[in-house]
Formats: sequence, C-alpha cells, structure tokens
Amino acid sequence: MGWAKFDDGYLDHPKILEVGPWAELLDMRAVIWCAKYDTDGLVTKAALKRLGREIPKVSARVRSLVDVGRWLVNDGGGWMVHDFLKYNPSKAQRESGRESGRVRQANFRTKRNGVTNQFVPMGTGSLSLSTAPKMLARCGRCEKLTVDCECVTHEPVEDPE
Repeated sequence: MGWAKFDDGYLDHPKILEVGPWAELLDMRAVIWCAKYDTDGLVTKAALKRLGREIPKVSARVRSLVDVGRWLVNDGGGWMVHDFLKYNPSKAQRESGRESGRVRQANFRTKRNGVTNQFVPMGTGSLSLSTAPKMLARCGRCEKLTVDCECVTHEPVEDPE
C-alpha cells in the first residue's frame, strides 16, 4: 500500500491558490495516483481520464496547472508533477525499502526467540526450571524463568550449571 506526502504549506501555496479548487483537487488526486502506482510523478493521459472524473473542464484545469508550473509537460507524453520526488520517495527507493523489510523479516523469523534457535512458548508454566535452556535467564526474586515471571520488576540472573 502506498502513501503520498504533502507539504503542510500546500493549501496556502500561491500556485495552488491561483489555479482554484477544481485544479487543486486534480493535483491532489495526481499526487496520490503517482505515489500509489510508483510513477515518480508522471501523470499519463490514461491516468488523467480516471483522475479527472466529475471535475468540470479537465483540460482547462490541466492547462492552468501547467501555466503556473505545478505540472510540467513531459516529452514522452503526459505531465510531471513538479517537486513530486522532493516530498515523496522514488520507485527505486520504495523497492529498496521493501527489499530491506523482506530481509529483516526473514532474519527475524530464523532467530525464533531471539536468544536461541529453539522455540520458546509464552505463558506461565510453559517450561519447568529443570528443563529450561541454559541461556534463558531466571528472575532473582521468584526463581522462575523471566518469560514466565509475574513480578513487576525482577533482576535476571543466569541459570547456574
């Protein structure tokens, strides 16, 4: 799921005030569209048909956005939203973030409980003191494993061998 960033001065920006509310709506829809579909700020003519629904005189609104410099005419067709990449990550940056998230999640899943590679069930009484792995700490107050401890504060101590 994508998201789009808007500068907090967007509504008071002279370009937006000059184009009026219909062009402002078209511009907001375009920014959200570009973020959702990772277009790096490119608004195609096909996308404009969807974005301009129920907006009167869409071509006049586009002209006004181009005239004030909010949209730039793209050589390959369509328009580029001015400063889109200044406030929103590029497609490459989003993909990099998604990949690092996948790697981080895969690493987390291989660690299991973060201490050992053994599965440690949660809840009271899940492991007895005699069968507990050596690497799990015990509470200094109640002698239970810290994962099973119900003390508000406890001083973990290593399980002696």
